[in-house]
Amino acid sequence: MRTAISVLTAAAAAFLFGISSVLQQAEASGVRDAPMLRLGLLRRLARRRRWLGAVGLAGISFGVQAVALAFGPIALVQPIAATDLLFALPFLARRRHRRLGATGWLGAGLVVGGIAGFLAVAPPSAGEASPSLERWLPVLAAVA
Repeated sequence: MRTAISVLTAAAAAFLFGISSVLQQAEASGVRDAPMLRLGLLRRLARRRRWLGAVGLAGISFGVQAVALAFGPIALVQPIAATDLLFALPFLARRRHRRLGATGWLGAGLVVGGIAGFLAVAPPSAGEASPSLERWLPVLAAVA
């Protein structure tokens, strides 16, 4: 049951983040007189309710992902949460009144295949709740 809750909430987080990404991009593309990749653009976007709503939706998606992580391991949750593209592509096509082309379908298929392959090769496990200092040493060395 815990795994089912984890999978469903991870998929919900992916859905919310995919929709949020499309909405944020749409609002950002509507700002014409601000230089791209500058703080001026961010200031203008911060005054737009729809952009702020989309950012809030992204925040909610992270909360939903946290719920998924409470019920399942990160090795299961994160690949599922990475399927946000599968939700963003059809939503973007619909907003633009276009059909999803062959390239879009191919990209979606590659995402599904990659995630399925990852989960098949590295099946999720609970891991260690409290790793020893010996286990942390390679990580600490890499960070240092």
